[in-house]
Amino acid sequence: MSAASTPTDALPSNPRSADSIESWWGEYDVVVVGFGVAGGAAAIEAQRAGASTSSLRCVEWDLSVPGSP
Repeated sequence: MSAASTPTDALPSNPRSADSIESWWGEYDVVVVGFGVAGGAAAIEAQRAGASTSSLRCVEWDLSVPGSP
């Protein structure tokens, strides 16, 4: 495993305590990261099983293209 792929590299540089956050955007039983075939299936099945579910999808914007945010 390379140094760049270790789990600690994904942590924020200044982590905060949950108590310091005044409000949360949402609270879910299942959060699916990625909405490809597997992510979509996972989200659907979690919802069917009765879990509150949110799906997150990363979008790369090309700011050189007119009309991109």
